[in-house]
Amino acid sequence: MKNGISSLVAKLIVILASCTFSLSAFAADNSGYSSMKKPNMFTSEYKPHVGLLAGSVMPENRDADNVTNIGLDIGYAPMKGNFTLGLEYGFSRVDKTIGSDSKEDVHTALLKAGYAFGGDTAFIKDSWVALGAGAVINKDDTFAVASPMVGFDIPVTNQDKEYVTLGASARYNFIENVGTTDNDTTTVNGAVKYWY
Repeated sequence: MKNGISSLVAKLIVILASCTFSLSAFAADNSGYSSMKKPNMFTSEYKPHVGLLAGSVMPENRDADNVTNIGLDIGYAPMKGNFTLGLEYGFSRVDKTIGSDSKEDVHTALLKAGYAFGGDTAFIKDSWVALGAGAVINKDDTFAVASPMVGFDIPVTNQDKEYVTLGASARYNFIENVGTTDNDTTTVNGAVKYWY
């Protein structure tokens, strides 16, 4: 059952990312896009941000339980435009072996590159896609991980200078393994970010 849910979430991530790209292209072609268009407040001025993440990690292994994830997100736009760079750290505590009471700490560190859509189209303007690469570290081993992700950050305070956003993100973590997807996970997080 959990395997099916994780697979469904992974498919939804891909579908949402595809739809977001399509809608963004459609909006740009049909809204008289020009240099007069209002800039994207998130990335037009090299906006850096720091954020707190909280959510759930869903193991691909159907016998493993979902676990709580907390983390930190730091990023900025390295050039004027919609491209972003960032770092993401996540912490979770999982069963050392399936069905046991013994727990182990798992740390995930990602370097990520993304694209924030911007523009004027509702919801799309606050959405982004990214690709992360890094490592999953536990007490005994370190594994490489690649993570396609999609998310949104909606402003909840005035955007004139510094502001706060509330959002969410989902990512599928392809964790290094040999001939199995048992190590792979899906992570869904809520996010509070401060932009300055």
